[in-house]
Parts: sequence; C-alpha cells; structure tokens
Amino acid sequence: MTLSAGSRLGPYQIVSLLGAGGMGEVYKARDTRLDRTVAIKVLPRHLSSSPESRQRFGAEVGGQLTWMDLSGRRLSTVGEKSEAYAPELSPDGRRASVILGDPNNDIWVYELDRGVRMRLTTNAQVVVAPLWSPDGSEILFATQGRASDALSTMPVQGAGEQKVVYRLEERLEPTSWSRDGRYILCNVGNIGSALVWAFPLADPARAFRLLQSPFPEIGGQFSPDGRWVAYSSQPTGRFEVYVTSFPSSGAPYRVSGNGGLQARWSPDGRQLYFVSPDNDLMAATVDGSGTRFEVKDVRSLFRANMFLGPRPVLHGYAVAPDGKRLLINSAGEVGVPRVALVSNWNADLPK
Repeated sequence: MTLSAGSRLGPYQIVSLLGAGGMGEVYKARDTRLDRTVAIKVLPRHLSSSPESRQRFGAEVGGQLTWMDLSGRRLSTVGEKSEAYAPELSPDGRRASVILGDPNNDIWVYELDRGVRMRLTTNAQVVVAPLWSPDGSEILFATQGRASDALSTMPVQGAGEQKVVYRLEERLEPTSWSRDGRYILCNVGNIGSALVWAFPLADPARAFRLLQSPFPEIGGQFSPDGRWVAYSSQPTGRFEVYVTSFPSSGAPYRVSGNGGLQARWSPDGRQLYFVSPDNDLMAATVDGSGTRFEVKDVRSLFRANMFLGPRPVLHGYAVAPDGKRLLINSAGEVGVPRVALVSNWNADLPK
C-alpha cells in the first residue's frame, strides 16, 4: 500500500515517495514535532512478523557507533551498524551501553576496544536510557510494567540479578546519575508532557520536581560538580537548552539561541554540548564556578547525522572522559536525510 502525500504516521507527515524495493518503501517526510526533514522506511506488512526481516530492516536504518574528535573528524568505528540507540559511556570510557531489541528492549554493553557487545538484560522492556553508576560497577534503568514503571539496577560484570530500587505508576525515564551517587534525574510523565524530577537514591519516595514551570522538560543532566542541571524545555514554543541550580533550583539560564536538545557536559564542566534543529553539534563555553551561571559563547563544532532510535529527543552521542572525543551513533554521511523506522505503521492510518 503506497502512502499518499499528506498522510500521517504518528508525528511524521508524508511528502513524497522516494523509492521502493523488496524490503520496503522509502518516503520523504516531515517530523512535525521538530520541523525537520526525515526519510521514512516502511517495512511491508507481509515481512513485519519475520524476525530476520526486522533485523535486516533495522540494520539498514540504524546507526554505527563512531569515535570522532571535536572537529568532526572520524577516528574509528565500534562493532557493526545496528538498530541500537541511546549510547551511554562508562565512567572510564572503556565500555558503552545501548538499547537494542524489538518489541522487548534490552540493554547491551560494548567493549569498545574490541568492538564486541554482550547482553545485560533479557526481555526487560527497558525504557531509555540506562545509566552507569559513578564507579562503573552497575547500570540503572527503568522498565515498563502493566501497573507501574520500575527503576532497577544490575551489576555489569559477574553474577547478579536485577534489583528494583523504586516503583512509580507514571512513566519513568532516567537521564542522569550524579557523580556523588546520591541523585538520579528522570523524565516523569507521558511523552510530550514529561517533567524533570530528582530522586534521592537513599529514599526515592522523597523525589522532588526540579522546576515549577508550566512547560514540558526533558533530558536533565548533572554538571560534573553536581551544582547545576542542564535540560531542554519549550517556553519559546520549541525546545531550548537551559541550566538551573541544584538541588535548590533558581531562575533558569538559557544556553541555546535557536533550539537545542541532547545536552551533555564536558568532563571539566566548562563546555555544554547540545544538538541544534539543523543537526549541528554545538558547544557552549560556560562558567558555573560562582553563584551565577555564565554562558560565554556558543559555537558550532560540526554537523552530525545521528541515529536516535524511536524518538528524536534521545541522545545520539556521548562525551569521552578525556573530553577530546565524542562517541556518535552515526546514521551516515551529513546531507543524507535522517531515517526514521516506523513500526505498526498501519495503525496510524485513518480507518
């Protein structure tokens, strides 16, 4: 079934058919949430129940973990291209966790030097994104259940079972673990209306909302010293990157000027990275050493084409502990439209 111009698949509006083959049809489309052009590849219905077809399909539209320097120069790749997404580096930079699997998302861990990966969870239905503990010994993640979501931890090496830390009836998405190990930041609430909450690990029931704002907030990231939190919110009508103090939040400081998502701190806290609506990886020179937060300058490093998995607000890169390299989940050369994988696409069509 060929989709006509103007048809909607969730947030994607079809513009035109680009091509078709045995493994599906490719459409030019517009992501109405972020106002950017994407390529939509639709798996034929008769192949959608085949695990082999889905695996091949995912590899075609997936990403390749790639080390790049801060100028965008490609240094090396890790493993093979796959549908894995949401990369998170271990504190020592030797391993990286990703999410992979459909329909049950699981955590896999790469040994970056060897380029091999190992499954950490099985049929866990993991919600993005897994976080490394400050000492690198365990990973914290959220799982979806029928009645509630759960924050859990699991040892990275050796024998060990999943340990539930806290349960909540609302959707939970952990985004950052403070270096002192005391707090976890989470997106709490439904997609599109989530808010940033801080959970004290010593007593998660005493969780508190970071900001008192009428606008959605996502992607909270602790600064290395734990005194500041970067996040994205929509007071202007589109996502911008802001910073507020922690644990007592004050007036937010706006970092981005023309849209921004996927905030990440440099290891020394002097740079704040984010991605613009045009897929430019941006770097803001900042100073949080005093009582006021200062943004000194914001510049573009390079344009990156990242594979973000099922949602365009997820992180497609991580910053190495040495601050000199970035691990990018590369979706291909810049200029090639971002590819979105649409599952159960016929459910979005008008009946």
